[in-house]
Amino acid sequence: MKRVVVILLALVLLVACKTTSNKSNSDVSGSAQTSIASSRSASLYSSDFKIKSTPDSSAFSEIGYNAAHEVLMVRFRDSGKAYLYYDFSESKYREFTAADSLGSYYNKNIKGSYTCEKVDW
Repeated sequence: MKRVVVILLALVLLVACKTTSNKSNSDVSGSAQTSIASSRSASLYSSDFKIKSTPDSSAFSEIGYNAAHEVLMVRFRDSGKAYLYYDFSESKYREFTAADSLGSYYNKNIKGSYTCEKVDW
């Protein structure tokens, strides 16, 4: 029974990531999505991240990083939805934050390259 619940939860999360596939910068449909993500986020909270506002970005309202777990968090400006990207190194986070355009960097280097999960923070 427990295995069935875990599988159903993973499917719900997988569908949640795919529901934004028709939006421009918030398209996460190409991301590698696995059931591992649901077990990871259960132990992560927004307070575990160094979150900063991104007023100059048209794509994101805020981004954050958890160095201990190597997890990137992005919140899309238009939808307000937040996503976690796993196995995101600190050096990649520095590259991301130094980019001229966060949205362009995301589209070229993050989307479709990392396991992602939508979170309700």
